[in-house]
Amino acid sequence: MKFIPKKTKFKKYQKGRLPNKISNVFGLFEKYRNLRLRCFEHGLLTSKQIDSMRQTLRKYVKRKGFFSIPLIADLPVTKKPLEVRMGKGKGAVSSWVCKVRPGSILCNMKIKNKSLGIKALTSTQFRLPIKTKLFNN
Repeated sequence: MKFIPKKTKFKKYQKGRLPNKISNVFGLFEKYRNLRLRCFEHGLLTSKQIDSMRQTLRKYVKRKGFFSIPLIADLPVTKKPLEVRMGKGKGAVSSWVCKVRPGSILCNMKIKNKSLGIKALTSTQFRLPIKTKLFNN
């Protein structure tokens, strides 16, 4: 559970909404500019999904390049236990989630062998529940 915040202002938050507008966050992270994974749907990414994304990229890239994931699962999701009656307040925090807007960048990568980087990013696309697209720079 690496991608959760150490401290938050409140223990539990309200859900909020996910806007469906495409935000122009394409040029925000200019640290690495070879390959990028950009999302085209709004949705929620759990900390486990972000961690599996990191593990997959690490497996392919090893020491041949660099990658960064500018996502932090900072929104707690609460859930009441099974077979509990209604009422008695909000449930305990069960998982952490990151809200993703369409157009935001999920991963940046700089690698010498571009075919290996493309292979790594396409394998991470299968582990995500939202539509993503690969960009070369």
